Amino acid sequence: MSPTTYSIAQKNLKRSAVGPFLGFSDGYSPNVDAELLKESAIDIINPQPGQYSNYSQTIIYPNGTTYDGWWNVSYTEYIQPHIINTTHLVIRPVYPNGTFWCTVNTTNRFVADASPDFWWRGSWYVFWIETNVSVGTTIRWWFETAKVIGEKTLYVAGRYVDCWVVNSSYPSIYYQFSYYDKKTGLMAMYEYDAPGQVHADFVLNATNIPIGKIATAVYFNLSPNPAKVGEPVTLKGILVDEFSRPLANEIVRIYGRSLSGRWRFVADVQTTEYGVILLWWSGMPKKGTFVFAVYYAGSEMYYSCYNFAVLIVR
Repeated sequence: MSPTTYSIAQKNLKRSAVGPFLGFSDGYSPNVDAELLKESAIDIINPQPGQYSNYSQTIIYPNGTTYDGWWNVSYTEYIQPHIINTTHLVIRPVYPNGTFWCTVNTTNRFVADASPDFWWRGSWYVFWIETNVSVGTTIRWWFETAKVIGEKTLYVAGRYVDCWVVNSSYPSIYYQFSYYDKKTGLMAMYEYDAPGQVHADFVLNATNIPIGKIATAVYFNLSPNPAKVGEPVTLKGILVDEFSRPLANEIVRIYGRSLSGRWRFVADVQTTEYGVILLWWSGMPKKGTFVFAVYYAGSEMYYSCYNFAVLIVR
């Protein structure tokens, strides 16, 4: 069953080819199949109050004229179970601008209500999709359907994000591709092209929604090195992300072994507010060559990492 009882492109071929982010010009209202609006107790998207996603926009015309803008989305509050209110701040020199709001049903992504001047009422929310999809899945998208056609890794908002590629094109009229984070379902990028009319790109540049993962690195040394038997030893290091930003209040695990021995757990250490790792012990009991490792397990936002150092005891 189609998620709506019509196809925009088939119903109105003569109107301007515009997508959800450029705005309708004809005030078209959908006739949505009521069967598809039945709610369930299961959320298929999970926005939380206080979360946001900010997108840069680039709009290009055939004559080479280019306009840049912003589309910032905030998830404010649940006005009732499974219905969240969102605000959209749209800043750009062309197409509709301003601050808009709409409510989204998190069990089916339907936009049941919106500010009078916001053209999303009656659509399927396109900024966030369900995550239980795979290549070949058909989803409800805007006023039509769209199909998951592939996978792609993007670098957006300072991290690598594994995405589903969703095709909502109507060939010969417009080509429209959206890229959604596999983990959360949040839109990471959107591309639109109406040949001979307009090309538009939307790219996620900031969010507090835990999409993708950021690479990390740990660096440390042992002092003194070489050390004497029984001499106090200090392990000092730092945990940073791929942008050299320190990671505060994260747990790293420290292991040690002799050069030919088995790894033994030494201690768990929490990084300071500046990402510093610090461990002191009273000294090594015998001469030899020892290897120490610092391991960070990672989190929903960060990849794991580890590093090694050798301590000589004379």
